[in-house]
Amino acid sequence: MPTSASAPMDRSTSLTREQMRRRIGYTQGEWSAGLVAGLIPFADDGDRWSASAAAAVAARAQLDRLLRAPQAAKHLGIRRLDFGRLVQSGHITAYGRTTCYRVRELDALRQESTIDWDTLSSLGARDPSPLPPMVRGSATRSASRRRLASEDRNQTQAIPDPRSHGHDSMTMPGLAARPAKTTRDHPAKPPRRARRSIETQDPARARLKPRWHRSDEHLRHTEATAWARSMRGPGAAVILDTETTGLQGYIVEIAILDTYNGRLLLNALINPGCSVEPEALEVHGITDASLADAPPLAVMLPRLLELTTNRTLIAYNALFDYDTLMRHTRRDRLDPAHLADLDRWDCLMKRRQDWEQSPTTTPLGGQHRAAGDCKTAFRVLKSLT
Repeated sequence: MPTSASAPMDRSTSLTREQMRRRIGYTQGEWSAGLVAGLIPFADDGDRWSASAAAAVAARAQLDRLLRAPQAAKHLGIRRLDFGRLVQSGHITAYGRTTCYRVRELDALRQESTIDWDTLSSLGARDPSPLPPMVRGSATRSASRRRLASEDRNQTQAIPDPRSHGHDSMTMPGLAARPAKTTRDHPAKPPRRARRSIETQDPARARLKPRWHRSDEHLRHTEATAWARSMRGPGAAVILDTETTGLQGYIVEIAILDTYNGRLLLNALINPGCSVEPEALEVHGITDASLADAPPLAVMLPRLLELTTNRTLIAYNALFDYDTLMRHTRRDRLDPAHLADLDRWDCLMKRRQDWEQSPTTTPLGGQHRAAGDCKTAFRVLKSLT
């Protein structure tokens, strides 16, 4: 509830955005989703909430918490596969226009007596699911589109050509007869968005992959703004950038920047244990000679883990930096700890695309050195707020 002008807010009892988030126990992702969905009211005075508003939000915070599909499945105590089939069957739907599920509705679903929750909770990773009979009759989006496309084509073929003057256009004089195309011989090709994609293989990676749909561009702009603001809080996130020996290579330089104040927390060369490829050398200019005395990743990893603990990791092309880190730690048999959790990462390039409402991504345009690219990415992040 907004504070009236006659009763100024007591700043000694009010809460900042970060204090508010920690009081209700939300992660950065849950906080951003709650703002976009309207489940968290906007601040009363700029970026502060009054004590009464904070108490009202905290009272319903647990039931209004929005969870992504993997967290929703974990909340219900079932496998991600079985949760997806419950969504397909219509037992649970995402809240509003988000891709998250509200805890209040998940708890109500848990009381559904027609679902054998004890059996679902006890299933192993390779056990068959008891849910297919429930959802077998439901059509997928791509199947529905193929069916509608087939119907449209059949209706079009049934309409006589007005230029034929009552004759079948296939048998008009002067026109060679040609066989009609059948649905069996020429099935409708589903639209690009309906085809099997990376999202069906790994939803966590799909979350970091840039995408654009004209139908929800305004919503994505709003989500990107709310996300960028939530990332600017103290201790909320860091920007990470790496330079490598090649596109499928190993780390030669890494930098980390605090998104709260723009301070550079880490900027170090890394000895990759192999030569820099000529193509990469032309990009960043880091030579093998300059890396000869640099420490290996094993020495820098403890510091890297310390700086990123309990923070969201933002990278301009998140999948590239994530894959590079995983490839390097796997080769050197190092434990990446929380760096291996894709849910802790976010892609600034994708968020920028959503904010700009553009069908294409925008290059960072940095200096191709880790520290410089972190600073450029920080300016991009600030521009989204």
